[in-house]
Parts: sequence; structure tokens; C-alpha cells
Amino acid sequence: MCKRKKYYILEIKFLFKQPGINKEHLFCYKCIRGEAKEVVDGSGKLDLLGIPCMSGDSCPNVLFWNDIRKALPSTLKKRLSAMIQDANLRASGMEIESCKICGFSGIPELPKEQDQIFRCPECGAQHCR
Repeated sequence: MCKRKKYYILEIKFLFKQPGINKEHLFCYKCIRGEAKEVVDGSGKLDLLGIPCMSGDSCPNVLFWNDIRKALPSTLKKRLSAMIQDANLRASGMEIESCKICGFSGIPELPKEQDQIFRCPECGAQHCR
């Protein structure tokens, strides 16, 4: 748990799958930003719903995107949001394509055999699928 007193604190309540077991952790915005930055930079773990709890006591829960996004600056928020969306698309088992320039991911409208060019709606790049 964060011991800082100069920062806004975000209270995270976890509801475990087992009935009657609830847990509450407090994290300052600076710690949440630091963990989110580690995830975006590739050294931290990402969950489909947010980032893993960083309490240090082997908490198996997740800091949900909806709870942590208010603690993040806009650039970090945008990058982490894109990563979570991409992870969810990949976990869906559907065929997805990603832009080699900006990293945008999406489900192609046509099979590769019918359209061999990926056209990124985000940055306009085009490349072979």
C-alpha cells in the first residue's frame, strides 16, 4: 500500500469470486500512473480488464480500467486503452489485423484472399496482409 500523503488516493474494492471475501486496497495516483507506464513500456503485465493489483501481497485481482483511467494523463490513458482493446480482440479468437505503423488493430471486413492490402483507418497506412 502506498504511504504517500501528498497525492490523491484511489480506493479500489475487490470482490472475490468466493462469497464473503472482500478486499480493499488504496493506491495513490502517482503509483497507478507508474504501474500503467510500466505496462505501456512493456515491462509490466496487462490484464484484459486493466492492470494487475500492485498491493504486493499476491492479490490475484485487477485494477479495472474504469477505476484507474481517471488517474492517468491523456497520452498514457490513450496508449493503455489501445493495449487493453488489442488484448481483448486477440483473446476473442477472431482473426484480427494490426497496423505496422500505429498499432491499430481491427477485424478485417474481407478475407485475406479477397483483399490483400491492409488499410489503416487510424493513420492511413497501407501494407500487405
